[in-house]
Amino acid sequence: MLGFTLGGVSGSSGLVGVRYPPDTCVCICNNNRRVGSLQQVGERSVTKMWTYVDVLTHLAQDEVLHTWLADQGLEVPLQPSEGCEAVAPAVVQAVQTLENSQVRERIIAGLQRGAQLAHPLGRDAMFEAAATHGDVFLALVRCKSDLHRSFWLYVCYRAIFDQSCAAEYLDANVARAQQHDLGCKVVPRRDAEALQALCAEVGAFYRQQFGCGDRCVAQLFERSNDVFVLTLHVKDLPNLLLEFDGDAVRQRIGHPTIHIVLEYAPRTGATRSLVRGGAKFHHMLVNAFARHLLECDVDAQRVLRPRLNLSPLRDGFRVPRAIEDGFSVVQVKSLSLISPAGTLKLECSATAAGGRRSVTELLKEMWCEDHPLTDGWRITAADIALYYPPEPGRSRMRQICLEITDRGRVNLHKFEASLQRQLESYLIDMGILRPEQTFEAPSLPTGMPEHTVEPSP
Repeated sequence: MLGFTLGGVSGSSGLVGVRYPPDTCVCICNNNRRVGSLQQVGERSVTKMWTYVDVLTHLAQDEVLHTWLADQGLEVPLQPSEGCEAVAPAVVQAVQTLENSQVRERIIAGLQRGAQLAHPLGRDAMFEAAATHGDVFLALVRCKSDLHRSFWLYVCYRAIFDQSCAAEYLDANVARAQQHDLGCKVVPRRDAEALQALCAEVGAFYRQQFGCGDRCVAQLFERSNDVFVLTLHVKDLPNLLLEFDGDAVRQRIGHPTIHIVLEYAPRTGATRSLVRGGAKFHHMLVNAFARHLLECDVDAQRVLRPRLNLSPLRDGFRVPRAIEDGFSVVQVKSLSLISPAGTLKLECSATAAGGRRSVTELLKEMWCEDHPLTDGWRITAADIALYYPPEPGRSRMRQICLEITDRGRVNLHKFEASLQRQLESYLIDMGILRPEQTFEAPSLPTGMPEHTVEPSP
């Protein structure tokens, strides 16, 4: 069966997600408050929320957890002879019944923070940050799960954990990033004087725009693929926070932080940025970065996504290698088309009654020779579903959904690196992407120490 939607043309197709090169520069406002774990293999999106009870239950017999609890002021005897089923409830109850509310809240907050990287994208960030620290890298390999890795790194190597969090948040939000070409391919300065000058200019900009920015804290570190990441925390305007203080609800004055993350690759001079406020804020950030850390006066030019030609999908998604790689069914699940005059938009979706047949096949079957795919209509967006064979004892087939638009948006950022490369190769085989558009960057030597600076008021 085939579903249709007809309507006037109104902007883009609305698909979310874009893959950006890993060697670019990003500026991000962080409102991320929850931590999660992946449900579907291959995808990077966070779907399961970890609570402090989950952390205590899964790590009940871990010596690092008990050592950390003791450092926080809670002694819980660890008896290796008992199974996890017996130890976990005792650990959870010990935290929940702790009389000192301040210690209990500090423990719960630490457990929540320690689970922030307990998902595949966080795992990639941890291994990347630890690549130049051999002992840490091997210890991460020996950990039993992503939750174990995340909490262990949080407790034992807080600086590497913080770098991993910055990289993970940056990678998770590339869909909202803007790219710029600085035209300057040099290694950035990392001394305190340069960072302080950058903070002064960023703070002055925010004072002019919003009257905030009295303080700014910067940190610069290098990722394992020769990409530099700069994190900035700008002091926002004060506001009244309604919070519990013991048993009472009180208002107190708080100063939120404007969290900015900037990434830059000397190999290409490319940048990408994501910041609240629009083009003026992007332009200020990348130019200030170039002026103080690269010592170059540049006029940053925004790099727009290249338009993609989706016409090869008129005959379906014909990539025999996908079947060889283990997929059992490949289906063009939906298409968005624009009439030759640009006055009418047609959206077609294959329903479950179609038996996983591609929407292109159903269109040709319904309209025979006279159908939009041969009438000059242009494909503007497509959803491609790739199905794995069902697991033993199950009938349901797990699927990977690839979303792509002619404006250059592709949701490859939602998948792990190996699956990204695999899906990119299919798009190259179809003639939709060119090899130079796959954004693969070689890994180069790293290991320079990071510097942190808090400029004086």
